[in-house]
Amino acid sequence: MKKIPCLFLWLLFVLGIFSPRRLVASVEYDARSPQLAFAAQELEGALAEAGREDLQVKLIVRPEESSPEAFQIRTIGPTGIEVAGSDATGAMYGGLEVADLLRLGLQIEDQNQKPFVEKRGVKINIPLDIRTPSFDDSGEAAQKNIETMWDFEFWKEYLDDLARYRYNAVSLWAAHPFPSMIKLEKYPEIAVDDVYYAKGSLSTTHLDPAKRLDEDTEGSLILGKKISIDEKVQYWQRVFQYAKDRGIEIIMVHWNLHMHGADGKYGITQEQDNPATIEYIRACVRQICAGENDDRYLRDEFMTENFVFNSYGRAVMDVKELQPDREIRFIIRRHSTEYADFTNAFKDYTGGKIETSVKYAVAHMYSSRRPQEWEKRIVDEGWLEKYKVWLNLRNDDIFMHRWGSPDFAREFIRWMPHEHSPGFYMGSDTYVWGREFISKNPETAGRLEIDKHWYRFRLWGQLAYNIELGDDYWQAALKHRFPGVDAKLLLEAWETVSEVIPQLNRSVWSPTDGSFAAEGCRRTSGFLTLDGYHFERPAMVLNRIENAPDPQCVTVTDWARAYLAGEKPEGVTPLRVAENLDGYAKVALEALPALRARMGDNVE
Repeated sequence: MKKIPCLFLWLLFVLGIFSPRRLVASVEYDARSPQLAFAAQELEGALAEAGREDLQVKLIVRPEESSPEAFQIRTIGPTGIEVAGSDATGAMYGGLEVADLLRLGLQIEDQNQKPFVEKRGVKINIPLDIRTPSFDDSGEAAQKNIETMWDFEFWKEYLDDLARYRYNAVSLWAAHPFPSMIKLEKYPEIAVDDVYYAKGSLSTTHLDPAKRLDEDTEGSLILGKKISIDEKVQYWQRVFQYAKDRGIEIIMVHWNLHMHGADGKYGITQEQDNPATIEYIRACVRQICAGENDDRYLRDEFMTENFVFNSYGRAVMDVKELQPDREIRFIIRRHSTEYADFTNAFKDYTGGKIETSVKYAVAHMYSSRRPQEWEKRIVDEGWLEKYKVWLNLRNDDIFMHRWGSPDFAREFIRWMPHEHSPGFYMGSDTYVWGREFISKNPETAGRLEIDKHWYRFRLWGQLAYNIELGDDYWQAALKHRFPGVDAKLLLEAWETVSEVIPQLNRSVWSPTDGSFAAEGCRRTSGFLTLDGYHFERPAMVLNRIENAPDPQCVTVTDWARAYLAGEKPEGVTPLRVAENLDGYAKVALEALPALRARMGDNVE
């Protein structure tokens, strides 16, 4: 047998140690944490997409209660990255940050991040059934989205995207959702099995009586899903758990007083001075709710503020008595309530944190970078003496068109009253941000609204977490979404044309629900005429505070009076508004040929 020299064996051993080895990309994390598992999944996809087969990423949690949802990224040599979160959600955000940088081709540097805005939420109306409507389910899109609400795959995609965009709250709005969500032993006939929707569109809102199957003589109600109430309870438990696994808080909001599905049963009526109704709502409430269809003429025992305490407030106290360690956030909308009356009604409340909310820009968040309704609706009414105030960012402007202005969103967020507010929830009044049903292109029809309007949702969520994200980041995001397109040109054109609706709203202010829909040049009563637009509406008030980011506009009427008097009014005149609008449009139109020439087969 031939012997191998010892020296040769020694050389092989040395070469085996010191010769370069091919490293394999990996993500190390605690698989017991759903947040870390989601971040790891995103990282694995990003590593493969970026071709970084040599990178090892480690996700860990270093608890730090004083800084929730924060993270730090540290590079370790040329191929190692450690992401440490102050909690599981912070570690998830750190992992998502690394995944974003990999996909966008941006450099990964050592950094520390924490939320700029504590609560970053969305508002979604949930049409659960023709028998338990949300705010206004009259349109075909709302009826079609009834089935969407019972599709768990929708919630998975939706909540995953919200987490990617750094949102941590979802407020679910319905008139009276409980018959479709819970089963109460004392009220067995109220809970409803199955899911029904209407054929076509309806002319009904939350103000109308609920539809009943036994009254459907024309066969206009369609069975959308066979499901028992027990299965419904399990379904929503699953949805809520999935949200929790993405670091997202669920807030239940319902307009009271509406008793869809309960009215006329067990002595329950629509009246807030009915003890049976109060007892029923108290039994229903397991989440935080608020309302606006109350009776402002009732005083003393049954006035609105006392009604809210005796139903919602006492229900939360019931839960806290049984589960002392459970934290429940109670938000009372200041809409149709009085500060002094509410504070007095809740003087004996022991349920924990109480906050309030305000329509920060009424119905038009796409107006001014610093809406000044805050001074009128919150500061002057005294709510800041005792309560933190959520900002209800109502988008009743943009549904079809894609909006995207990093500058507007960044400055809007920067100007928020952070000292007095935990954050915001953003959404619309009568629109369901589920799946879209207006696209005529079969490749895009039926996709999630959050995907159709991805840029807008991403801007508000990520800038609210990290206000310092600059245009280089957003250019990279656009380049990733639209390969081959001049991303700088697209960003600038998109940002410029996104000023059209804010400029319109600032120059002619009509704040309330449905009073001005720029996309259709409509108001609640129909088409908005020139006279109705120019002469019946004031300009948005923008001079209540000093150094406001948007200048005061002058109405057509005030400008005409000043012109006839030989005076020069202060502010943005109607002629300047017209020039601005023409300028915004010109930038977009000039950019279109170059953008279209390089869009390839991207149907978006």
